[in-house]
Amino acid sequence: MNKREVDEFLQPLKERPDLKPRPEFREELRSQLMGGRLNPAKSKRTKWIPNFAAALLMLAAVYIGSEIMFSWNLNNSTSTPGNLESPARLNSDSIADITEKEAAELIGTAFAHYSVVVNGGGPNTGSGFKHDGVEYRYMGEDFRTKEQVLSYLQEKYSERIASAIFDEIPYIVVNDKLAQPNKSFTGELLWADGEILSYKKDGKKARRIEYKVHIENSEKFSVFELTLIYENGWKLDEKLPFAYGDNLEIPDEQKSETPAAAFSLTEAEQAVYEKFSADYNEEHLRDLEPVSIAKLYVIAGSENNYEAEYALYTDREEYVRWTEEEHLEISLSEKTTKEEILEIYNGIQNGKFIEKNENHGYIEFNNNGLKGFQMIKDEDGIWNVGFMPIQ
Repeated sequence: MNKREVDEFLQPLKERPDLKPRPEFREELRSQLMGGRLNPAKSKRTKWIPNFAAALLMLAAVYIGSEIMFSWNLNNSTSTPGNLESPARLNSDSIADITEKEAAELIGTAFAHYSVVVNGGGPNTGSGFKHDGVEYRYMGEDFRTKEQVLSYLQEKYSERIASAIFDEIPYIVVNDKLAQPNKSFTGELLWADGEILSYKKDGKKARRIEYKVHIENSEKFSVFELTLIYENGWKLDEKLPFAYGDNLEIPDEQKSETPAAAFSLTEAEQAVYEKFSADYNEEHLRDLEPVSIAKLYVIAGSENNYEAEYALYTDREEYVRWTEEEHLEISLSEKTTKEEILEIYNGIQNGKFIEKNENHGYIEFNNNGLKGFQMIKDEDGIWNVGFMPIQ
């Protein structure tokens, strides 16, 4: 047997963690399979070899069964005969929880699935061709249809998000096969090496996670609010929106070439900014759109109006990261210039607000690639800026 065949043979063991045999037994069986001890070489003694091989496989099956039953009995040794239930019964009315480690692995592999899909289906993409003057490539062998792509994405994403990802990639169908622009994915966020900062249960079928992702070749990082839901297993119910690379087309209204120095408020936004800076009363913000509130935050920082800048952060207790005193101390010590701040956030004025749920959203904008600016709705119903909104 080759490694693939061995893994397929052992797959039933892997998929039943509550009934799995001892690791030593599984490795011993793997070694026997790989070494050919359970798959004797053919010889002239053709009459007894098939029976011998069959006997060995039967013994292996019996041993697996006994190991599984022993493991299950051991795990349930505290149950009395009167209330002992079968494994199926124990699992039928419950949902297996997901640990923080498993959640981080899900996020990392979800990003890997996304990367495969936007890169033509992996290393073995189809041939390239031109269509309406644009270079395209056929998708790889396992991604020739929409159904195949969605099925692959739904291994890690909810159905809703899998469909959203598919719809945002500019696919075309040629000769009954999917094709996409022949470009390479370029992402800076190291999703697979991320860190969970907070993990909260939201009922039986949802988990809210704050996820810290470092930027490649940099000391900087971004923090994202992510949601997992239970949908035939735990799935990511978010796009990983700030690592699209150049495969995806940026809407024309977000293709801002405006110099950072030209960043400014509208007349109405300026009036609100002046009122808010005078008393930090959030009621002044109630009629503003999230993009306008984000612009006030940028202007406050660029003008060293640190009190107003802090007052624009969310005051939801679970999302507060530092005090106003700490904010003033950090801001005064860093001394970021106006030009640097406007350069960081330039493009947000043309951004698009995306509401993830009733209390969370982000502004998607173009600044040398698509980025996101986190927003949180406070208990008073007014949108505020998330701490560390983009890094």
